[in-house]
Amino acid sequence: MVYINPVEQFALIAKLVNILLFTISAFAILRQKRDYILNKMYFAAFLCWVVYIIADAFVFVLLPISPAVHFIGNRLRDIGVIAVLAMAFLIYKSYDIIKGGQDSINKTRLYIEIGIFAIIAVWLVIIDSVQVYDLSYNLIPPEDLPPPGTNYIVQPDVGIMTLILSAVPFALFIYTVIMLLLLTRKVDKRQLKKKMFLLTIGIAFIPAGMLYFILVGIPNIYAWWITAIGYTIWTISPILIWLSQLTSKKDED
Repeated sequence: MVYINPVEQFALIAKLVNILLFTISAFAILRQKRDYILNKMYFAAFLCWVVYIIADAFVFVLLPISPAVHFIGNRLRDIGVIAVLAMAFLIYKSYDIIKGGQDSINKTRLYIEIGIFAIIAVWLVIIDSVQVYDLSYNLIPPEDLPPPGTNYIVQPDVGIMTLILSAVPFALFIYTVIMLLLLTRKVDKRQLKKKMFLLTIGIAFIPAGMLYFILVGIPNIYAWWITAIGYTIWTISPILIWLSQLTSKKDED
């Protein structure tokens, strides 16, 4: 039986909570206005995040089991990377619809943006991977899995190009959050303003969590409390989004 690091055991619990809350938030948003394109976009975006976390949960717990599982885990990682890029794109395009409506979308620009994101996704799939290391951060080759004993960790193989490409969806998240906040300031109705603020701040916690894990990954800090902080940041996101939907429902009543 392969040893599972207590840090990853704790992270698995946090990921399951994250999956549950984001799934609830996705369906809560869809239920508000099923036929409204914006609600469908947020629904799809949050389910993309669920796919990413499910893949992440599998990879970091089961990757060291065998060479075959290592291969499958990295293919799931590829799916997760594509899913989080799709989420960033949907959130980014949602601002255009909020600001000008569905008819304001320029199809030529949309196709160009989709093409750019597709290129980034393929590039990331090619260069991004998750590997198993010993405690001195020496790579354990897939053919040597499972590793003996308990002296190993599972971490992404993050290079400079991975960071650069990952910065593109991160920048779009930040751009969208800033634009939504500026738009929220112009809203006069108190309850609508509160709803938009909670939704925007909830979305903002997603790139905040990404940035946190990037920063703590640079010095290779590996501890349960590091993981706890990161997933607490991500778990706050669907809670705020859920509260924004409760506010909306109260207004309707």
